[in-house]
Amino acid sequence: MSPKLSALILGIGSLLACNEVTLSLFPKADTLAEAGATAAGGTAAANAGSGSTAAASSGGADAGAAGAAAVTAEGLVGQWPLDGDPSDAVGANDGLLQGTASFTTDVSRGQVLRCDGQSPGFAIANLTSQSFSYAFWIWTDTPSNQNGNALEGNALLWANTGGAVDDFTLSLMNNRLDYIGYNQTTAGSANVVDGTWHHVALTRADGGRVLLYLDGVEDGACDAGSGPVTSNPQVYVGGNPDDHRYFTGLIDDLRQYDRALGAGEVQTLFTTTALP
Repeated sequence: MSPKLSALILGIGSLLACNEVTLSLFPKADTLAEAGATAAGGTAAANAGSGSTAAASSGGADAGAAGAAAVTAEGLVGQWPLDGDPSDAVGANDGLLQGTASFTTDVSRGQVLRCDGQSPGFAIANLTSQSFSYAFWIWTDTPSNQNGNALEGNALLWANTGGAVDDFTLSLMNNRLDYIGYNQTTAGSANVVDGTWHHVALTRADGGRVLLYLDGVEDGACDAGSGPVTSNPQVYVGGNPDDHRYFTGLIDDLRQYDRALGAGEVQTLFTTTALP
């Protein structure tokens, strides 16, 4: 082979080697696209994972809220929001406003029932089941009657019948909650006459126990007796019309259940209906 031909072959080999290096340093367009797709896929997967986590977290929060709502809705047979009238937002047991009771706007809770100590607030049909719960908010700074029992107190829930035992009354006596039913009595220990909104709950398990709660905490207990509590066809909210013993203050968001709420449920109800 001539020297010129040998030199030419060597030059071509060097050029090819250089091009291979160049090609390895700068991949083809479809290789770049594949790499981009892989990277994008990884980012999307990461985002999807993050989204799934967020969704799970959000779903958990929603489920928790829904669970709380479900707990306090089970057995709810009546609710009187008292937003300008005593209508029942859950059932058909609309209330009838009594005497001089009226509605007013509270800076914290909006529209509420105002009881002026001259008449009950409103009356509903006594559809109370043998096991039941009532829960509501009250505000008062007016001292209650003193040195007596629930029948002599300023009635919050009055469904009494003279001489009968199959009835119940929840009132304020000595500035505390006081209850009687089936000749069983209990009084709370906490002062509620302090110009502060308080959540009140009364639960009765037929044949078991009656429990009073104030702001989600147990505040009194007694035996419940066994049998219905409907000897009085009406439940008066905010007063005892027979003996003219009335509550002076504000009432909001009355709820009635056809079962005895548990302590945790009362706490949940207090928390979920508290002031904003």
